[in-house]
Amino acid sequence: MNMISAAHVGIGIRGVEGQQAARASDYAIGEFKLLKRLLFVHGRECCRRNANLILYNFFKNIVLVLPVFWVGFHMAFSGQRIYENWLYSLFNVFFSSWPIIIYGLFDQEYNDSSLMEYPFLYEKGARNEHFRPRRFWLWFLNALWQSGVIGSLAIYYMEYSAVTQSGKMVDIWGTGALILGVCVMIANLKILTFSFVHSLTGLFFVFGSIGVYITAFVIVNTLRSSDLYKNFKEYWSTGNFYFSHIILLAATTLMDLANERYHSIDYIFLCLIFVRSR
Repeated sequence: MNMISAAHVGIGIRGVEGQQAARASDYAIGEFKLLKRLLFVHGRECCRRNANLILYNFFKNIVLVLPVFWVGFHMAFSGQRIYENWLYSLFNVFFSSWPIIIYGLFDQEYNDSSLMEYPFLYEKGARNEHFRPRRFWLWFLNALWQSGVIGSLAIYYMEYSAVTQSGKMVDIWGTGALILGVCVMIANLKILTFSFVHSLTGLFFVFGSIGVYITAFVIVNTLRSSDLYKNFKEYWSTGNFYFSHIILLAATTLMDLANERYHSIDYIFLCLIFVRSR
């Protein structure tokens, strides 16, 4: 009883001795043989998914917030806002919430039979490789680098070289709209780079979240109180605006995809070598 209560995750077994252990536990099983599947399948995958979920939430918010700092160099740190208030406040609530929930529930790196047959796949979680300080700081530096790329290139492409159809230079709200739009796309597409299951449900929520952002942009565009009032058409009719989305996504998300797949393949090769050597 004391050991179950003191453990991070207590597992009790229902038996002839009684139900006290099962009542005090976080998870109760009927037979001792079920413990292997609970650890090697559900425990292993839950640890991996939760670690990535935490790292992802740090990542997406750093990518959203730090471009304001980089843009500040071009504005003498005047404190000027660059994001429209409504769109900014909806970022974590509607634009980047559901895809990571779907990932945390359904993603699976290996199928159940492989995880049961090769227990060494559990070692990565036992060694705390999913959430060690080095991995956290790598994610942090990646977000820091991507925020710098977004903030610097957005200023260059929008305020220094973009002209609207009416012949005017793009203002700071156009730069902010570009940065926020790219952040929404990066936050959603990032999940596809480190997930292993790309189901129709997951893809629906990833691209649906981007669609919700565009819809919200259109709605905000009609509000007189908004800083983006009647600017949607003007911005999207500017070539620099939508080409900047493509360039910034290529400079960030494609690099993420290449990096994630490289390390994933490397680990799979190590697993195959280990299996063949047995």
